[in-house]
Amino acid sequence: MPGLSNCSKLAVFLFVMLIAPKLWAQGPPFQTDDPTPVDLGHYEAYVFGGVDGTPAEIDPVGPAFEFNWGALPNVQLHAILPFGAALPSNNPIYAPGGIGPSAYGPTDMELGVKYGFIKQTKRRPQIGTFTMLEVPTGSYAKGLGVGRVWYKLPIWVEKDWGPVDL
Repeated sequence: MPGLSNCSKLAVFLFVMLIAPKLWAQGPPFQTDDPTPVDLGHYEAYVFGGVDGTPAEIDPVGPAFEFNWGALPNVQLHAILPFGAALPSNNPIYAPGGIGPSAYGPTDMELGVKYGFIKQTKRRPQIGTFTMLEVPTGSYAKGLGVGRVWYKLPIWVEKDWGPVDL
């Protein structure tokens, strides 16, 4: 930040660190989900990224485009079109796994249907399923996909117990 003193830079940094946890905690995507589908006729759209890795390889994802649509009562259609990379370290101690060229492009696409089949009441939790397929749209040869369809069939349960102040 040119033109700012070190004290001003520190103040800006501390301010960002204080508000960042609340900013980072906003909205999906999450590794887990809830059983409540998007309301009928409504939609959610997100652009996100992430990164995972080991000393042998780093695998960033992004941009990834997610779209959720309340297509029917208690039914949500879901799609994620991600782009990503496979970045091997090319360090000989990880050979042969961490050796090879880097690649960037589309990775495997996710398609799903969320169905909330039991609505939450005062005494009963919301229960639903979020069936998802991973479609092999990424190049298996370049390390951008798994090369076959695979699926998830989770059952989600959620119960609100009252207001929570964070």
